[in-house]
Amino acid sequence: GTEEPPRPFGYANGGDDEDARKVTVLYFLTPSEWTKECGGGVTVRSIGGEEDGNSNDGDVLVEAKKDRLVIFRSDTCLLRLNAWKGTDELMNGGCLATHLVKSRS
Repeated sequence: GTEEPPRPFGYANGGDDEDARKVTVLYFLTPSEWTKECGGGVTVRSIGGEEDGNSNDGDVLVEAKKDRLVIFRSDTCLLRLNAWKGTDELMNGGCLATHLVKSRS
């Protein structure tokens, strides 16, 4: 099969200063046998990285692992959600995402 190109990097709140989302929480729901090759997870772009995805020096892959909780700033953390691939034996993996929002004054 043909591999998809990587998804673009972005902010969880879309880079919108008016967006109330401030903290994002990802909880990975994968079998314990899930490996890096199965996909999923999130890649975080390091400070100074290119937003257009042309420079991947210092990018950090956070693998999808069973019961892994990832917490990051929605408005300042540049990231890419990675494609889920699975294997013939491991076809289902997922991630639950929720956002903590700024209270209205």
